[in-house]
Amino acid sequence: MARTGYMTVETTNIRTIDTCFSFQYTEDIENGTIVGKGELVDGEDSIYLATSDFDEDNMYLVANPAWIYDVYTTADLAEEKYINKANKAFRVYKLKKDDIFKIGNVDTDTAFEVGQYLTYANGKWTAGSDATNFKVTGVEQVGYAFPITTTTVGTVGYKYTVEVVEKTA
Repeated sequence: MARTGYMTVETTNIRTIDTCFSFQYTEDIENGTIVGKGELVDGEDSIYLATSDFDEDNMYLVANPAWIYDVYTTADLAEEKYINKANKAFRVYKLKKDDIFKIGNVDTDTAFEVGQYLTYANGKWTAGSDATNFKVTGVEQVGYAFPITTTTVGTVGYKYTVEVVEKTA
């Protein structure tokens, strides 16, 4: 399923709110990305470098609020149009077993299914095996396509509920 815009994320069921940090990355980075925690940014005492290397003890979900007040922007504030800019601080949550979050506007060839395990690598969520830390526990359809004369307008997308689980292998 091709997507338009960037990934979206919901953090409603992340229980470890006390583990929210500020990270920074050298490139633009989407919400819903999984990163590792690197060293402090030079000259900072609370902003860490995000790394593409992560494991189950060093796993953080990029989840910066998509709506930031800007006096010059009054429209086009949809979440899928938001990107965390390179070398600017953004919010992440440390992920632990039993945390639950949702990702949307995911670039994937086929929709994920409940019970499926996911892998995050190279900037993309893909179907994995039970040897991963992420399991789909819910799928909801968002949006709809509707005909206007001879053209179809709108798109159907999916939002996936993902639970952090222990790897089985």
